[in-house]
Amino acid sequence: MRRPTVLFINRVFPPVRGATGRVLKDLAQEFGRNGWHVTVLSTGERAGEQRIDGVRIVRVKGPQKTDNLFILMWVWIKLLILALRLKSRHLVITMSDPPLIVVAGAIIAKIKGSRHINWCHDLYP
Repeated sequence: MRRPTVLFINRVFPPVRGATGRVLKDLAQEFGRNGWHVTVLSTGERAGEQRIDGVRIVRVKGPQKTDNLFILMWVWIKLLILALRLKSRHLVITMSDPPLIVVAGAIIAKIKGSRHINWCHDLYP
């Protein structure tokens, strides 16, 4: 049987600072230890790919500070395009950074025939 696959999409992933990235790192590594093929799409100072503890991390070049709407939308578009260029995954999990990445996750899942989960961290009443 083929290993299950998962694609996580979040703007931050260590060593880039951010709480959602730290939580994602722990979960991604646990998926990997349990036999899943894990890919994380994120941003960094440089675009590139690396493997850390069995987790494949693919980064697009993106700024550390996302203090305006144009920058957030540009990061959103870059992550969407990169995800569409990857092989399909059984499961696509989007987080809450950048905002509305859930929409990109739904598009990716529909096109690739995957299941989609939105893991929301930044919801304040």
